Amino acid sequence: AWNGAPTEIFMCPRVPEWQDWMAQTYAKVAAATGARAFYIDEFGFARPDRACYNPAHAHAAGATVAMGERQLMRKVRSSLDGVDAGAVIYLEEMPPDSNAPYADGAFCYSINGADERRSPGAINLYRFAFPDFKLFDMVSEGIDARALTATDMKKSFFHANGLWLKGHAE
Repeated sequence: AWNGAPTEIFMCPRVPEWQDWMAQTYAKVAAATGARAFYIDEFGFARPDRACYNPAHAHAAGATVAMGERQLMRKVRSSLDGVDAGAVIYLEEMPPDSNAPYADGAFCYSINGADERRSPGAINLYRFAFPDFKLFDMVSEGIDARALTATDMKKSFFHANGLWLKGHAE
């Protein structure tokens, strides 16, 4: 469950039935609406604190989400390709390298999360390692948007990333 909001839960992406349901749902939506871009929320972080210990699942206790995300994304990618091979998938964060081939882009928290002492330019090597994977800097992350700074804009421009803008224009 999400801290502070026990009604918001994270599904284990390693469950084959969940993977299949998601893949079918994305394909149905693509066919019904003609949508060409599809978001998979919470994917990409591959956070170890989201390991699954459910004994009913077909994986070892404590399995992390990265492999499950890859399996689910592969199925979603395949189902979308059956409807529209040009449809794109984007995630909430840059995925582990091994999962990058199954998505087309992601939001990116690197500008906000960079340690200025170690990376004053917030250099995002992922962008250079995977130039076809499109990144959108999350310069106003969180529930409450913050104003963009000139420095944020310069860093994002340097990386040739898109910007995820949230909140009011000012």
